[in-house]
Amino acid sequence: MRNHIYYSFVSVRGWGRRAVSRSLQILSPLGLVLAGLALLAGGCGSPSSGSCAAGSGCVTLALSAAGLAAAGDSLTLDDLELIIRVGETTRRVRFDDRVLRPPTELPLLLPELAADAEQRIAIYARAHINIGSSGSQELTAAIIRPAGQALAASYPLVLARACVAAPCAIPEPRRGAALALDPHSRHLVLFGGRRQDGTPLADTWEWDGLGWQQAAVASAPPARAGHGLALDVRRGNLLLFGGAGGPEAAPQLFADTWEYRGAAAGWSQIASGGPPARQQAAMAGAALGSGSPGLLLHGGIDAGGATLGDTWLWDGQTWTAPPLASDPCQAAPPLTATLPRCRSQAALIPAAAPSQPALLVGGLLGPAGSLQSAETDNSVWQWDGAAWSPAAVYRPPTVLLRYGHFAGSAAAASGGLALVAFGDSASGLRQDSFLLDLKTGQFAPQLGPAPPPRSEAAVAYDEERDEVFLLGGRGKSGLLGDAFSFTPVAGWRVHQ
Repeated sequence: MRNHIYYSFVSVRGWGRRAVSRSLQILSPLGLVLAGLALLAGGCGSPSSGSCAAGSGCVTLALSAAGLAAAGDSLTLDDLELIIRVGETTRRVRFDDRVLRPPTELPLLLPELAADAEQRIAIYARAHINIGSSGSQELTAAIIRPAGQALAASYPLVLARACVAAPCAIPEPRRGAALALDPHSRHLVLFGGRRQDGTPLADTWEWDGLGWQQAAVASAPPARAGHGLALDVRRGNLLLFGGAGGPEAAPQLFADTWEYRGAAAGWSQIASGGPPARQQAAMAGAALGSGSPGLLLHGGIDAGGATLGDTWLWDGQTWTAPPLASDPCQAAPPLTATLPRCRSQAALIPAAAPSQPALLVGGLLGPAGSLQSAETDNSVWQWDGAAWSPAAVYRPPTVLLRYGHFAGSAAAASGGLALVAFGDSASGLRQDSFLLDLKTGQFAPQLGPAPPPRSEAAVAYDEERDEVFLLGGRGKSGLLGDAFSFTPVAGWRVHQ
């Protein structure tokens, strides 16, 4: 059994050899049985070449590489990974222990089609090759079969150089940008940020899991950084709020609300009223008082530089501010807090379902919000749709005392995992990552290679490919423009 195959947390959690050492967990006997079943369902033990009939829930991938080998040379793929999305379920198959030399054929079982043979199928392929002095290069390919289309017996999978580095057009290094998954294109959408010289950006980019494309939108929000971007479930589009444009010495703060309706339709401003202008607020999906889904906005910095502690809710049409029982920005905070203190550069872990809370993690505390003192909070607060309360989460200061970090989903909603990673702190930029089990409230450090330390990166959970994606941020020597993806099983993977 040469190829590693593992399922995402949507279905069965299968473990490859590296996953065991990274997570420091021991499989129970039942877990071993389930992992074995997952391997069988994924096609472990399939021959390196061959074909199968489409009617059997099996397709043949005709694997080839486009114009990469010199005459008479053969290419050997390194760590080929297939990301397989059938309907709303994602799993992965890795071939890092098998020698693959295209052209070849790979039979792939699709047991998910047994429930519904007309589900949408998306297969994303990633691999690396070494070509002389050029070093390792990433190759990618994709197959998309729309829902309702007949299943073919064979599909061409033509690997080509990924558009992840120059001379390809890619986003320039930046910090303070925002990133979120568009439910229509199933691409991650990147907007704005600041250059090394502090100039704000107003460009829109889309990441399709394999490479970048700049969206030529007809209209867009003014250039800005430190804005919020999240999925508005009610409207079915991405929603952007706030941020700061202009020079950093005299920033122009925004209080506008925009939605993104895809590259063809572009951006549209849909509201001008609501929260006062601010930057560096936390925003994510959360339950409203009625139990229906909406968006939650908390904190940030206003035009006068003061740190905010107010809470706002978006219901798809308007912003409202629920009444607070006390002032979250008291000069002398109470010994027993009933609300999260005012803060900026915090992060919200979105509610996995309307019945579950959103979690507020970290941030630079106010009311002054001094970067010199860098006062942070090791409390985790939860929003249940009506009020804030302390969350039943283990609170290791090593994990929580940070700001300008990422905290969000790390696996499919049913998996109940979140990731807290990177950011800044009193001791400097952070490089560490921790997985939070939302069911037990326990954190686990992630071992193995990791991206360089950074803060203010653009990071989002990519539900289509069931991974966390990271771009850029502020590093120790300036701004970064590198890209990585993360899964709880495989850890961090660089895209280059």
